Parts: sequence; structure tokens; C-alpha cells
Amino acid sequence: MARRTHARWRGRAALNGVGALLTAASVTAAMKFTEGAWLIVVALPLVVAGMERVRAAYEHLGDRLTAGPDRLDPHILRSRPTVLVPVSGLTELSRMALSAAVTMTPAPTAIRVCSNPPPTSPGSGRPGTPIPN
Repeated sequence: MARRTHARWRGRAALNGVGALLTAASVTAAMKFTEGAWLIVVALPLVVAGMERVRAAYEHLGDRLTAGPDRLDPHILRSRPTVLVPVSGLTELSRMALSAAVTMTPAPTAIRVCSNPPPTSPGSGRPGTPIPN
């Protein structure tokens, strides 16, 4: 008498093979646990879980800090920004910074910033002294 094969034997054979591979992996991990397999079995999943928590925290912060169309104040959008440009003196870099600031607002304000102010000559460094373009 001919033997009938089951129609789903390939799926069951694949499932059996996956079970054999998982059994072999778990037995090998248990045998090698004290020889360093604990890094893969314990430490690596903990590190991955920690990284996932950090990613989730950054996504949460990103969602809170994102300004959607419903969060923008129309009064702020209509007003021109006040642009403050910190400068340490009349240099090419400060001229370039002020030129960039003019593209944002028609009247940027330059603020002199220095840790040890040099001695000023008469007539320089007074408030309201315009900085040339």
C-alpha cells in the first residue's frame, strides 16, 4: 500500500529545523556562558534596551519641541526679529556677521563682547556709536 504524504510536510519540516537551531543555540550559550557568552546573552540585550529608551526619549522631546502650525503665534510671525550680533571689535568677521544680520532685520544691534576690554581712546566705545558697514 502506498504511503500518503501530508500536504503541509514542508512547513512542518521548516518549523522542526528552526526548533533544532534554537535548541542548539541555547545549549551552546548555556555551555559557554561562563566563558564570555554572557556578553551576548545578558549584556547585549540590556545595551540594546537602553539605546531604545534613549531613542524613545529623544523622540518624545522632539515631539514636544516641534512647533506645528497650531502652536505658532501670528503676532510673532508678523513682527521683525531683534538681531543681536556679538562683536569683539571692528574686524572683517564682525562686518560679515553684521551683513548677514541685515538680511534678517533692517536694523541689527551690535554688542561689543570682550573678556579684557582694551583701554579706550577718547571718543570710542561710547553707547550709540554706529559701527560702519
